[in-house]
Amino acid sequence: MPATSFSQTLCTRRSHSSSGSSRTRIEQEQEVDTSVAFTQCPQYYPEMPDDVDFLDTNNSNFFRMNCMLRNCAGGVSSCGTGGTWLIRDRRAGIHGTDSIWDMESVEMKRQGFTQCIEYTFFHESCKVEDTASSLDRVVKGKHSQYINRRLAYGMAKDPVDYLAAVQRWAEGGVVLSLQTFLGCEEGIHMIWMTFILFLSFIGSLVNLVYGYGYTGLLEEFSFRVFGGDLFYVAMVDVATQLSDWCVAYGAVEEVYKYIFIDMFLNVQGWLIAMLLFFVVLTTITMASHYLHHCACCGRKRKLRRTRFPTSLAQWARLLITMDNLTYFLWFWTAFFWVGFNYYAVYFKRYYHFEASGMVLFSWMMQVLSWSMVISATGRYRMDQSMAANEVFFLSLTNIWRTTQMFYITAPLTAYSIVMGISDFLKNRMLGVDISYWVGGDRGAVSKAMTQWWTLLLVLAMIVTHILFWFTELLIHADVVGIFIVTFIGLDVMHPCAFLWLGVEAESLPKPAAGPMPAWVRLLRRTLQLLLCPAFWRNCMRKVVFHPRTALIVQWIGPLQNVLMPILTIWMPELGINNALLLLASVK
Repeated sequence: MPATSFSQTLCTRRSHSSSGSSRTRIEQEQEVDTSVAFTQCPQYYPEMPDDVDFLDTNNSNFFRMNCMLRNCAGGVSSCGTGGTWLIRDRRAGIHGTDSIWDMESVEMKRQGFTQCIEYTFFHESCKVEDTASSLDRVVKGKHSQYINRRLAYGMAKDPVDYLAAVQRWAEGGVVLSLQTFLGCEEGIHMIWMTFILFLSFIGSLVNLVYGYGYTGLLEEFSFRVFGGDLFYVAMVDVATQLSDWCVAYGAVEEVYKYIFIDMFLNVQGWLIAMLLFFVVLTTITMASHYLHHCACCGRKRKLRRTRFPTSLAQWARLLITMDNLTYFLWFWTAFFWVGFNYYAVYFKRYYHFEASGMVLFSWMMQVLSWSMVISATGRYRMDQSMAANEVFFLSLTNIWRTTQMFYITAPLTAYSIVMGISDFLKNRMLGVDISYWVGGDRGAVSKAMTQWWTLLLVLAMIVTHILFWFTELLIHADVVGIFIVTFIGLDVMHPCAFLWLGVEAESLPKPAAGPMPAWVRLLRRTLQLLLCPAFWRNCMRKVVFHPRTALIVQWIGPLQNVLMPILTIWMPELGINNALLLLASVK
């Protein structure tokens, strides 16, 4: 990253002006903001534009949307390439030294020699040193800055190397997660606090659906705060009106009116509980800010902001860090989505619910989701017209590539969990160094797994269509399930063809030479091409990688999101698929 962009991010400007008899001089000084640990800009590969980025090498959705959202709290993690770090002088601080060796780490070994560890800034405990270093900065109260501009240029990896890198990132994340949650480093207890708060939130939802509910909390809150049941009666009236509206709309039968009243009351109680929790958390955080910055408890700068978060933004950064440490736990969503829809095709299903409520809920979720995407894209385009460097913005192609990666990385993540646990145990029990990339990553295994997984999805789609349209084996299957498995197969068609065939056309055998009639020459050439595997592979490349094919396939996702809520009115079985799709896309 250019030094000028880094200084503009890490520095705050202060202007001083003085007036003279003839002119006014304005001096500008720049001061390093030490609370910013690093800056990050998107990874940009000039030879890999979006239309040919079949494996999402640019990681476009992450950089062009997720990072913009995380930057609101300064919680963007370092991604290695495109990052610029603020590295302090080794001679500064409490333990200032001119030596590169940490003399406090001197340790006697069994062989009779003394071991001394070199001073390091970046964490080298696992393969994802960038994420580990970001974690260290977050728990120490630092934050990052994201610059959504084209400031860093890179060279794209070979497809095999990129798939190996995806597997390595997931494997390193597993190792880092185990090292963090089973370690006792400075500030790690705040990660545990955040994780416990997340589990408490999940527990509140479980209690809302399967537990005692929150009507008792509403009654207690009404008597404790308002000194009577006035507030509780008001909440009952609101729940009754909502239930009456559902009955009038046709989302529920009249016989279930009082059941829905109880449901609305529990939801209102849950919202009150969340509000009370947020108020309590904010109050404690404000007290922590005062103690760490304005009282004697904050005199030791080393411990400042490492005992308890001092701002809500720091809580947000801790939540982002916790997500980075646990995202691999959701690898099963892709397998579940594929398995559920094929189960729906090959086995009979029965549903008992009203479709109207599902339609309304689906439309609300889609409006919120696409509003966020459109607003973010509009903001990028506005910034692009005003900035000197080109600003990245999210496009439909980027969203499509992200959907593809959702499917193709599932087996890689599952494999990474096994290998990550194995590496962690080797390091913890045997002291094996797992910080480097053994054998240049597991590229061959990663590519083979992705190749066969995507080919399985494409072939399963073809076989399902053959059995549904030309046999009576799937006469019980509904068209909805056929549509969904078709969308899944088409989503992974481009990565599958890219991994198996490549994009370069193969040379064909030359026509037979010698004098012969034209019809004989044509017949021999036709038979030659029909029997040539390279000819058929070239035909597949032309069809799959044609721009119109990509244009049609990439619109499947948006059309699916828009049409499924509408079709639920006439096909209620779509409601279950739509609900599961929303849950899968949220993570």
